Amino acid sequence: MLGRSASFFFHLQIRQQFSSRLPNNEADASKELLPEALQQAWAAYAQRLREDKNPAFQSFERATLKIETQHFFEVITNNNLEQKFIEQEKRNLSDWLQKSFANKTLSFAISVQENMDTEEPGEKHLNKREQFLRIVEQYPLVKELKDRLKLELDY
Repeated sequence: MLGRSASFFFHLQIRQQFSSRLPNNEADASKELLPEALQQAWAAYAQRLREDKNPAFQSFERATLKIETQHFFEVITNNNLEQKFIEQEKRNLSDWLQKSFANKTLSFAISVQENMDTEEPGEKHLNKREQFLRIVEQYPLVKELKDRLKLELDY
């Protein structure tokens, strides 16, 4: 991960150097990267994918966006499949966002959210003895019937 972040900052430095070389009117024309504006541009791109019947639109709708700097944000997906769908659209998406914000230095990274929630397992599988004891808890008459009939159970 350290290599990836070092690579990111290297690319960010190059982008910042590029933006500092732009004429002032071009650099000033870029729109500020605000969460609402980014979300709107993102949703517009997802809508375009939906209209084109591209299955990637679902991944775009589920993704979370996190602005890191004025020229960089992170796309957080829920799983590897969603990450791959967004990566396939990265070039077109990048062009779309750069035009939307009039900012050629705008970039993003895609990551998968590590799910720390441990799901509680469903009902555990019971062996025959545990099944019988559970039935007896719910229906005490079953135990009484077993005792009256003098049944021996093989657990």
